[in-house]
Amino acid sequence: MKILRAVTGLLSALALVGGLGAQTFNVGSSLWGSGGSFAGTASAGSLLASGSPNGIYYGTAQPDSNTFVFGLVNTSTPTGATSQYNLSSAMAAGTSITLAFTGLTARPDYIAYTGGPLTAYAYNSSTGTLSLTTNLVNPGASASDPTSSTLLSSFGLMIVTGSSHNFQGTVFQTGMFWDDVSPLANYSGTNFFAGVNADGINGQTASFYAYLPMAFLQANGVTEPDDAQAIVQKSAGSGAVLSNLTVDIYSPANPGFTGQSTTWSYIGPSGFNFDGAAGNDDFVLATYTNSSWSDANLGLVAVPEPATVALTFGSLALLTALWRRRALNNATMR
Repeated sequence: MKILRAVTGLLSALALVGGLGAQTFNVGSSLWGSGGSFAGTASAGSLLASGSPNGIYYGTAQPDSNTFVFGLVNTSTPTGATSQYNLSSAMAAGTSITLAFTGLTARPDYIAYTGGPLTAYAYNSSTGTLSLTTNLVNPGASASDPTSSTLLSSFGLMIVTGSSHNFQGTVFQTGMFWDDVSPLANYSGTNFFAGVNADGINGQTASFYAYLPMAFLQANGVTEPDDAQAIVQKSAGSGAVLSNLTVDIYSPANPGFTGQSTTWSYIGPSGFNFDGAAGNDDFVLATYTNSSWSDANLGLVAVPEPATVALTFGSLALLTALWRRRALNNATMR
């Protein structure tokens, strides 16, 4: 997230930018590892192990009106050096972390984070709260750590609201260092319906995972796995299709798709709430990787193009029903 280094250090800039956004970090409702906790204010503080500081610090920033950033560092006075985001001295890759945020006035457009799989996610529109659980990772090579030897454990995220890229609560997970991941750049050539910009090292593979609410997919004409492609788009030239897209489906019923070239699996009911209303939301986990790098946009596009989808959408009504956003058997949870 290059946006982080646009401010003058994660913690030192908080007094200037920390109050621009509505959302704040909820210190008391967040935890890590086995009994680890947080101490400080909503904008900065330290992590505690058995009640004592463990040498890791947290901070938040609001580099623009749409983007809220949360990150972990190993010093209370960061200067932006990549080595300061290495947490391995006190928190190994694989350490679990649960983060809570308050004051959200709307569902996030999207969230992007460096970390492991998303194991819990809940947004509540009536209380304006958001919580998620994942774990720290050893990031792969990227522009800030080209040899993948500086960062052995890292975590950071951005919450984007009220932007021009409304992905309706989509969550992006990557193993690439979070300061090398940003909102989509203004490159021509590819019409992404969901994606981010990333700065990798050519020849080094980085993996990306998009947790996409089914209602959002349907709104973009995606009603079966082959209706979407993963694409990388650099600043010049045409976009290249990534051939390794796979799809996991989380819904109460197996849609039973046939004749798909995209590899897909049915996992089971969703346990995540993306839109903030009562009950969980069906979603798709799309996984794709890229090793042909410069600073590039990458994400998902609709196939066929949206204009064609509009003409054929009526014939897909049955499949759309199978991909319904919220299952009827979730009604008992309301």
